[in-house]
Amino acid sequence: MKKIAINSWWSNFLTGVLATAIGVGLTFEVNHLVERSHQKKAQRQAAMMAIYDIDEMMRKFEVSKARGDAFFHVAMYLYVHPEELETTSMDSLWMVSEYLHYDSATMPEWFDESTEKVFTTSMDAMVHLGNIAFYRNVQECYHLRRNLMNQYAQNATFHQPVTEDFITEYRKRLSPADISSNGTMKHKALAGFVRLLFKQPEVALYLQKFHARNDVYDQFVGQIRILNQENKFIMNISDDEMKRYVDTYISKIAPAKPKLLAGTWETTRGPKTEIYDLRKNKTVTYTLSTEMQLSMHLEEEDMNVSLLTPMAFTVEGNWDLKNDTIMVQLDSTTMQILALELDLNCLPKSYLESHRDSLEIQKNNMKAIMIESFKQEVSQPEIHPVSVSKTGNIMFWESRRTLPWGEEQIDKMQFIKRSRLKER
Repeated sequence: MKKIAINSWWSNFLTGVLATAIGVGLTFEVNHLVERSHQKKAQRQAAMMAIYDIDEMMRKFEVSKARGDAFFHVAMYLYVHPEELETTSMDSLWMVSEYLHYDSATMPEWFDESTEKVFTTSMDAMVHLGNIAFYRNVQECYHLRRNLMNQYAQNATFHQPVTEDFITEYRKRLSPADISSNGTMKHKALAGFVRLLFKQPEVALYLQKFHARNDVYDQFVGQIRILNQENKFIMNISDDEMKRYVDTYISKIAPAKPKLLAGTWETTRGPKTEIYDLRKNKTVTYTLSTEMQLSMHLEEEDMNVSLLTPMAFTVEGNWDLKNDTIMVQLDSTTMQILALELDLNCLPKSYLESHRDSLEIQKNNMKAIMIESFKQEVSQPEIHPVSVSKTGNIMFWESRRTLPWGEEQIDKMQFIKRSRLKER
């Protein structure tokens, strides 16, 4: 009997040890599988981030190139037909100036290297991506972009010939009558500027090199497209999977619904602040406050002065949502001016003293013109594709318009949701 008890005890002991060992083994295996699953997911997300960034780079490049092509055709036509400069539109003259002007402070959107730095500064990137061929393809795409960026900066074929200094020197020769109230050149002055541009040998050379630039662009686009398409094959990433990635990690928006839109939304751009109080009963109060610089020409002194003009108004209206588009119709008759005052302190003291009475009349006339302009502007219906962040506190409006050279321009406004006003 004693022997049987010992054998039973020993059997239970071995069973317990074996069960523990199996349990520990299973735990390690499960943890290993979970770790491998997380690593694989991280690899795919890193790969899709790179693919998306390169696709976006190419999309932005092609938009920039299409814009440049359209501007070139206008510039080349006027270069061949300079006799039409005085009768051509301001838009066309502006396109020529923009096409030839180099601004070191403004870089094309496709120059953005923020995502590239993840791959060039982190030694872990190649490990996380899990595929050396894919990693090298990504690096090659970014290498091609850097080469083209260097050519933009250093090669005369790509470097726009008109500098800010050239424009400044031309503007010094103009009289105050050549400058409009917002500080830009009037038609005659701008036509004269373009005529002067066409006389510069650097400008003629830049126009002649258009097709040489396009040959380089075509080669650049073709190489990157092939590399990034190969990236998708290497990592076995489908178009549907890329779309899900963008919807989840890039867009981060929810379908617009009246319930989500109801509230007070504010956006600020520079000195301009706009507030839309969208109420559940589909009424809206719009408030605008800004600080304007109003130009005033003093004929006796033959000079232009800039008047600081703080301004704010509010106006009532209605709003509605159709599918993913918000429609706002304001009633200009409900406009209330909250602030509108022209600061005349920047005028010469002698002018203030000699024109005190007439200045007051002139100031009131200018205010009346401004108010009428505001009323005409707000009376136009607003129609914007709209989306809301998944958190519900950020709203995006799109404004679409076709520019004179055929490009569709999309401007986005971001609104932040404030605490809601009480229902009226």
